[in-house]
Amino acid sequence: MMGIKSYLALGVLSYLFFLLVSIPASLPWSFLKVDPGLLVLDDISGTPWSGRVGKVVVVHFALGPLTWRLHGDTLLDLAPRVDFSLEGDKGFHMKGSGIAAVREMSLKVKDLTFSSPIPALTPIMVRIPVELTGQAEAFIKDLAIDRRGWIVAIDAGGSLKDVAIGPPWNKVLGGYSLEAMLGVDGEALVRIKDKEGAIRTLLVAKIFADGRYQLRGTLSAGNAMDNQLANLLKEWIGFDRERIFPVRASGHLNDLL
Repeated sequence: MMGIKSYLALGVLSYLFFLLVSIPASLPWSFLKVDPGLLVLDDISGTPWSGRVGKVVVVHFALGPLTWRLHGDTLLDLAPRVDFSLEGDKGFHMKGSGIAAVREMSLKVKDLTFSSPIPALTPIMVRIPVELTGQAEAFIKDLAIDRRGWIVAIDAGGSLKDVAIGPPWNKVLGGYSLEAMLGVDGEALVRIKDKEGAIRTLLVAKIFADGRYQLRGTLSAGNAMDNQLANLLKEWIGFDRERIFPVRASGHLNDLL
């Protein structure tokens, strides 16, 4: 039989648990000193266990709402799992699960799906001197990042569908496939290949843990390339439809935003 001290201890623990599960989600966020130029969360409601953010601004991207749900039973395994869903303007959508594996000191992403019309990605596309249309889709079946920030496992891919250059050129470029794989030094390798498009594309992007990237590969004229598109590419990047065009670029991901 439990004594008075046991009942008191149980009562205190129950009260502390009640306080924990009822803490407003906005409270822990208010203690985090996050650069507002990087991330802004507005209209936060709910608790850390289950909640909603009405507006999310990531660098230049205005998104929202964001919803999440923490699986309480995963806390016992020291691998808390959070399911999340993020919406945006013009059909932007992302959902998936994040897992913080305490024992392994790693962060994992599971079953993430992403889709967006290309024009909705304007902050990334702003450096391209033409208007692109089409649909971007991607998935991450499994991604694991260790304490160093190195990728130790990746199963991901995606596609760019019905890509075209908008007015006044109105040129169809076709589709492109994306395949991600693990590099030898913890970097992600993304292979980009056209699907019988107007621009034959064989590219590999290497993305490092510190945000640096390298892009290597070749471009060449596809069967659907006409003179107007060839002249546009020649004026833009010096492309010659009679030759294979080498691609060599590098920089930091921050420079793209």
